[in-house]
Amino acid sequence: MAMRIMEENVEFPLAMDEVARRAGVSRRQLERLFASHIGLPPVRHYLRIRVDHAKRLIEGTRMPFIDIAMACGFLSALHFAKCFRAFHGMSPQQCRAMVPAWVGPGLR
Repeated sequence: MAMRIMEENVEFPLAMDEVARRAGVSRRQLERLFASHIGLPPVRHYLRIRVDHAKRLIEGTRMPFIDIAMACGFLSALHFAKCFRAFHGMSPQQCRAMVPAWVGPGLR
């Protein structure tokens, strides 16, 4: 349930207390469940959801990077780029440069 709540709130991320409340558990219980089932803290998993959504937008649209950052709940392009690089080992620009030309007209 918590994972679905996170996926439904990418553009305007919720605080972990709010995610836990909506899922009907305490924040501590949410952290325990994520540790035992996912192996990541819930806040880190939420960040991964947001960064993965950004990657899909980079690969599938021509949206400017700042618009992608905002659509994924990042307040600055710098923070977005730092998080993206931490998860994917490359910058958003490098990711877009790797998109094959056949994916979309004018994307490259």
